[in-house]
Amino acid sequence: MSDDALAFHGAPDAHAYMVHERRLQVLGESVFVATPDAVHAEFMELRAQVDADVRAIKARLLGPLPAAGEDRKAAAKWISTQHRRLARVARRMATGFARNAGRHAHVLHLVAMGLHYMGESVKGQVKDSQHHGGLHALMRLALASGRQREALRLEVDGRALDCSPVALYFRALLLARLAGGDLTFAQIEVLDAWLLSLMPQLVDADALSSAGGWRADLDSNSGLRRGAREDAGPCLYLPIEPLEAARLAILKEYHAGRTLPRSGVLARLPIEDHIAVIDLVRRGLRRVTRQPVARARRERIDRAVDLHVGLAEVMAKGFAPAPYPKAGRTVRLVDVSESGFAFEADEAAGAAVAVDDLVALRLAPGAPMTLGKVVRKLAAADSSRVTVGVRRLSSLAQPTDARRALAGSGPAVVSLVYVPGADKSGRNDAYLMSDAGMADRVVFETDAGASVFAFRLNRVRERGRGWVMAGFEVIASRRLPEVEGRCSP
Repeated sequence: MSDDALAFHGAPDAHAYMVHERRLQVLGESVFVATPDAVHAEFMELRAQVDADVRAIKARLLGPLPAAGEDRKAAAKWISTQHRRLARVARRMATGFARNAGRHAHVLHLVAMGLHYMGESVKGQVKDSQHHGGLHALMRLALASGRQREALRLEVDGRALDCSPVALYFRALLLARLAGGDLTFAQIEVLDAWLLSLMPQLVDADALSSAGGWRADLDSNSGLRRGAREDAGPCLYLPIEPLEAARLAILKEYHAGRTLPRSGVLARLPIEDHIAVIDLVRRGLRRVTRQPVARARRERIDRAVDLHVGLAEVMAKGFAPAPYPKAGRTVRLVDVSESGFAFEADEAAGAAVAVDDLVALRLAPGAPMTLGKVVRKLAAADSSRVTVGVRRLSSLAQPTDARRALAGSGPAVVSLVYVPGADKSGRNDAYLMSDAGMADRVVFETDAGASVFAFRLNRVRERGRGWVMAGFEVIASRRLPEVEGRCSP
């Protein structure tokens, strides 16, 4: 594969890696039988080269002066690509050794290496991994030997890790399941540090308990699924009770003022990065065990309303005084509940709306603008119309401007939408902005009364087409100088 699209400032030359990988990939079966130790040593040499470069890149990405947004994306993709190469080579070698040399001493170590690097490669994917087939193939090798729970010691990021093949397998699947697209590079590293600390709890079970859990279908190309398998296909179950107990233990450590990990660059990250991971794991575990929630009571309505679509239009027109400027499209509101609303649109207006769009409308004349995220779009009974379902985000949002505290490549003033949370303490407050603007975690300043607040956006709470809604941390404040004619509050 070509690495041309993976270049970034300071990127290592990956040509040697490609050559090394191709050589190991085309080795004949006889080589694995004749010189297994030499082949294994060559793989370990390639691994050492990659690991050294990756550690240097991570130190830069997690350091006090992080790389620019595009560099971060390219660097994460570069790391993911090299790790996937190592995983492919390890799987090829483990398969060859197992087929030709029986239970050779190198097989289990190579399986563990392949599973480890598959987990590492998932971190560079913004969505659930599409390469689960390789993970399942490696796990089948471990299961065939009957040694899937055997204790191993691997060197990971310069330190020894006590693990087992099945623990590494579930760690990779959990990263793919939980990381999603809502965590930053640093937050994914925190999540992985937690999972690596939970190696003893990541064990397989023959069946699910009443508390529920996940399963992995070994003959599929999909990741973790909820519930028991209905057919007789091969699968492994991951119980949820040990994970929930571990989460509560980690949360107790944070309440005591101790982060996990307790030292190193991850321990020096802002506490908001750690809290984002706590929230994500809590939500992920809750989805596995929760029962269906009753739908909120709906109120049937038949009212024509103006619809605004997309962040730019919402900010430009949605918050303007009624009745101008017009949205340019009218839809018919059909029902409203506490959690959302639905409207019908004709062919022209419906074509402007897609799932994950940000939309805004007034649910009643004179009512405040309500923001929502499109969650479904279906053909109505009349084939020329569509019915659109929207999850409510806020009816109290307000547009605001923020200044970049430090000069950079972006505009000096950025337009945001302030979204107050339900908690009066402000802990659930957020800002809406473009996803491109979220990529660089710069410090913003905004005026509030007689004070100036400096803040930085942190964890993403909602995401859609071209927009994100993110929480923020206030990192400094100062009083505005008093001017003649203004009373000090």
